[in-house]
Amino acid sequence: MSSPPCARGRPGLELVEFHGQRVAALRAGASGYLVKDAGGPALRAALLQALEGNMPLSSAVRRELVAELTSEPTPADRREHGLTPREVELLGWLGHGLTNQQIARRMHVSEGTVKQYFARVCAKLQVTSRTQVLVRSIQIGLIDPRRLPPLGG
Repeated sequence: MSSPPCARGRPGLELVEFHGQRVAALRAGASGYLVKDAGGPALRAALLQALEGNMPLSSAVRRELVAELTSEPTPADRREHGLTPREVELLGWLGHGLTNQQIARRMHVSEGTVKQYFARVCAKLQVTSRTQVLVRSIQIGLIDPRRLPPLGG
């Protein structure tokens, strides 16, 4: 019995419907995504694109993906992780690579308060270091390195 096409290094086809989870499917490794009502010509073109190593996406999925990539975390996203607005502000300054002392000056608090903020953020994000806080914050969308607060003076 021969192995399935995917096991031989060639694309396979799986028909599934992810209600509201199209972007998640792409993040999980889908090679492309067409909406359920895609016609025969669109399906054929998508299969050829996948065979060429491209990522076929229907226009509806493309729009959803662009919206997801350009959206900013909402206060609800931040609350999901239990972060206060001040803790989120701290993450922005961390994204600039500022020291505790520099962050304290910008936030108008003591350096000890900044350390307390970091300790709480570490606990909430289940990490143990400043580097891990930064990496985790980027992964979950709390920090966008392209949209950090301006450093100013």
